[in-house]
Amino acid sequence: MSDDLRDLFKKELDQIPLRPTGTWVPAAGRRSAPRFTWRVPVALGAAAVVLIAALVGGRQLASFRERTAAAPGVVAGRALYLSPSFNGSGWIQIDPDTLKDLTSKPLLEIAPSSTNSSATLVSQDGSTILVSDYSPGGVKHSVYDGRTGRLRGYFVPEVAMALDSLSADGQLALGRSGDNRTPITAEQVIVSLADGHVVRRVPPTGEIGPVQARPVAPDLSAIYYVATPAGILDVAVPRSLPYSLYVQSTSSGAVSGPIALPAIAAATVATGPAVTPTMLDVRPGMAISPDGTRLAALSTGGRTLVIVDTRTLAVTSLAVHRKTSVLDLFRPLVAEAKTPNDEERVSLAFTPDGTALIAFITATHYNGELAPTRTTRGIQRIEVASGLITAEAFAADGIYGLTISPDGRNVYLIVRAMEPPTPVYLLRRLDAQSLELKAERGLPDYAELQNLAAPMPREAAATPSLPTRTQPTTSSCTGDRLRYLVEEFFARYNAHHSADLLTLFNLQASATGGGFADYYDNPGVPVQITNAGKLLTYWEDRFAAGDRFGSHSASYPPEGSTPQTGNPTVSFTRSFTGGTQLGNMKLVCNGGLLTGVVMSSDYAGWASREAFGVRFSVPTSWSGPDDIDTKKGAEAPQNWLVFDDAAGNAQVTVWLWNAGSTAEVATTRLAGGSRRTVTIGDAGQTREVLEAHASASWSGPAGSGTYDNRHLLVQLTPLLVADVIVSAARINGASELSAEQVQVQDRITVRLSRQ
Repeated sequence: MSDDLRDLFKKELDQIPLRPTGTWVPAAGRRSAPRFTWRVPVALGAAAVVLIAALVGGRQLASFRERTAAAPGVVAGRALYLSPSFNGSGWIQIDPDTLKDLTSKPLLEIAPSSTNSSATLVSQDGSTILVSDYSPGGVKHSVYDGRTGRLRGYFVPEVAMALDSLSADGQLALGRSGDNRTPITAEQVIVSLADGHVVRRVPPTGEIGPVQARPVAPDLSAIYYVATPAGILDVAVPRSLPYSLYVQSTSSGAVSGPIALPAIAAATVATGPAVTPTMLDVRPGMAISPDGTRLAALSTGGRTLVIVDTRTLAVTSLAVHRKTSVLDLFRPLVAEAKTPNDEERVSLAFTPDGTALIAFITATHYNGELAPTRTTRGIQRIEVASGLITAEAFAADGIYGLTISPDGRNVYLIVRAMEPPTPVYLLRRLDAQSLELKAERGLPDYAELQNLAAPMPREAAATPSLPTRTQPTTSSCTGDRLRYLVEEFFARYNAHHSADLLTLFNLQASATGGGFADYYDNPGVPVQITNAGKLLTYWEDRFAAGDRFGSHSASYPPEGSTPQTGNPTVSFTRSFTGGTQLGNMKLVCNGGLLTGVVMSSDYAGWASREAFGVRFSVPTSWSGPDDIDTKKGAEAPQNWLVFDDAAGNAQVTVWLWNAGSTAEVATTRLAGGSRRTVTIGDAGQTREVLEAHASASWSGPAGSGTYDNRHLLVQLTPLLVADVIVSAARINGASELSAEQVQVQDRITVRLSRQ
């Protein structure tokens, strides 16, 4: 079973209530040994599809079929271990046929722990075990050999990351940049397990909807996101949420468009009497084949099987059927639905050779303050090629774990035969072809099964020492953390993920307490924001204008885990509807998160200048503004300002009027012509102005003509109006303004402000 899928399955079985969709992944410090005394209603909106995968890597299948057991308890080069903990302690090898203990000494020399701060990942080939300890003293990732149980060393990634998956061969780890607060669709990193080096970064997916499942290719070459249009099912009326598949290449970062999965949907259905119906939540099942070439999805009714070829993304839909007509095993369990939180889930697993699926439906009942109960409505074997059900068995005991032996002969189940307050757990072995019960043993408590590489004698070797380099902290502004924050800021901004972007900021503390204080952006019009809600609105407005950063170059403090007092500065390019700008930025960090961002940008060849109490933004090659009216007559503006280009030709005129409104100036100072209120924009900023057109004439030795004058009147202060004017070229005949003149006039007017 791939580690990602094993952890997702473990989470489904052990950690009800489910977490919000944004954090629904295996994550740091979140697993604990189940005691099955849940008292919080399930968060149905974030519930994830159960994912189970066969335990053998595709490239090992041929050799597994040819190999014979090398020693008692070894099947196809693999050994079965009973795992009662999540910190790697107490793993005992058991006989794959009789289910009896074969050893008394645990595989790993790890002491039992009652804390809930550990997590374990096992590579698909069973060669590598990664035990993570997230105790308050610091994160420690210990790497063990699956054959010998010997401690190989420690995994220390060079970037902060939340571990999610191991590659099939145990050489690489995949996880989200940052920590377990990072959304599942954010940037991913693939890191070498041997030295912690980042092999490659995978950019965020962009907006794809709430993720319900996320299988990963065995070689980490692709991530498969299964998403729905909305994340909440807990409603009082029937509702259906269709599933769509998005495939992201981890090498290029490209994400496919949504791939429809016919008949695959989660739903809330009405059950029971029509007068007083009960809402029942039902969820489909998904699995990835051991070699990663196929994804399978089984509908909530168990009637439709969808197969996706991951190489071509071709979708095949099959009707699930029997040879003879019998009572449909997968009919919704309407008679037993008791509360609005009751639900049914389809669980699915490929056999090692990829030719069949093992499927079952589990019904969970939440009885208020009492512990929930789980029942299983039978188990089936379905042929992938035809959808034919070739075997089925019926047992009401709730299934809490499923493993298939690497040779495909056996199906192992962890079941709860009696419910709390005195739960009874059993380990059962079924024949994988007929699903007949072959062996059974009692368990003292909940446990899991691990399929590891065949045991080998532990060679004499020195115990590795803890590395001097520790995992990057997420709670202080180290060099590594600053690098992460800066790169994530640009990545999430460019992905237009405002909610994800906001998680980089320290919003838990007040500004005076060291939290978010200031976001200043000046792409021509300065904006200062101190409120998170307004910041989200501002970002959405920027994103609507297509604002994205291009290249950027940052100055970082030294790498490592030493807290830094300096803040990184970045030079960048940014583009949006209307143009491209160059700029600079400073990011301020406190407590491992951003508390401030200050940036300013402008078009190449443009700059701000201040004169006559007004701030102008104009081309740097222009001169001015010069006040050409020195007499200041009674009907004249307060200032008559002119900007000339490098050749000395007037390009823009600005009149500053002492007036209480733009309408007053237009009525009393601009006789005739047309006028209207318009909204102009530039660099993602808009401004409402009064536009007026006035025609003028000229004559001289070279000829005569008429030309258009466009006035844009804007209220700068309650008692000051600016009139920005451009004039068409003086040519023989009539002339109109060029598009470039209008763009420059709009840009200057939008950016005009009081000094």
